[in-house]
Amino acid sequence: MAVSFHYENHRKNREQFIQGKGYDTGKSVALFRVVRNGTPQLQIVTSTGLIVVKDMKGRVITKMIARPEQIKRLYAGIGMEPPEEVLMLAYLHNVNGYNRK
Repeated sequence: MAVSFHYENHRKNREQFIQGKGYDTGKSVALFRVVRNGTPQLQIVTSTGLIVVKDMKGRVITKMIARPEQIKRLYAGIGMEPPEEVLMLAYLHNVNGYNRK
């Protein structure tokens, strides 16, 4: 897996936390092109309720345990509703405090 400098040096702990909770990345459910701080990136919503963020070269920047609001915001940007099962996983993650790390 190709990773960015940011991921290699700042996000390994988050990856270990995610794996420690028994989550794998799952399958891609949707791909969104987002501009953050003036830089385009890809945000991939997965079947396990994670968001994988990649740069435009496809290198992983970070993986996040998504909050429901993050998923809703991505889908709202294209005028769609998120899949209920992915949204429910995000709610479960939120209730368990997984995305507060």
